[in-house]
Amino acid sequence: MRAFLAVELPDNIKQKLGDFSNYLQHEFKRHNIVWVNPDIYHITLEFLGDIGLDDADVVSKVLEDEIRDKAGRRVCVRLVEAGAFPSKYRPRVLIVKGVNHSDLKLNDIQHNIHNKLLNKGFELDNKKWHMHITLGRVKERAARFNFDKIEFTPLEFEVNTFHLMKSELTPQGPVYTSLYSATLRA
Repeated sequence: MRAFLAVELPDNIKQKLGDFSNYLQHEFKRHNIVWVNPDIYHITLEFLGDIGLDDADVVSKVLEDEIRDKAGRRVCVRLVEAGAFPSKYRPRVLIVKGVNHSDLKLNDIQHNIHNKLLNKGFELDNKKWHMHITLGRVKERAARFNFDKIEFTPLEFEVNTFHLMKSELTPQGPVYTSLYSATLRA
């Protein structure tokens, strides 16, 4: 099964990002972009690729151990600006960038999980992780994008639950199912 580790967003944040996505759809209407359904917005911590059930058990244990070690601490994220990979002027992916906004950093949790999974023998992407939410994917990169006039109002939210997600690709778009959840305890 295709799987990844993620943080789901609160419904009010999904709604606000959906409104922002509608604004971008209007601004970039001449571009061929496939827009992500706001209901499935998330922050990917680690893409695992195709894994079996035994691997899912190992990942669940790593996730549980990492989150249990953080009991009583808060993780806050601040979404700060619209952006794109690899470039704002010739993007393949339209995103909203996130930054840490608490003493316990999502980057640190992601880094720890990544290293623990590598030590367990998982083959993972070793590119530097950038906290973001994907809003759309550009299908044709012919025209130049202009982000200069795009304004984004920062948003903040607290992260409480981390998920091992199963991803099923369908003609209507991806379907995500949480296989396991680990929650920060007070």
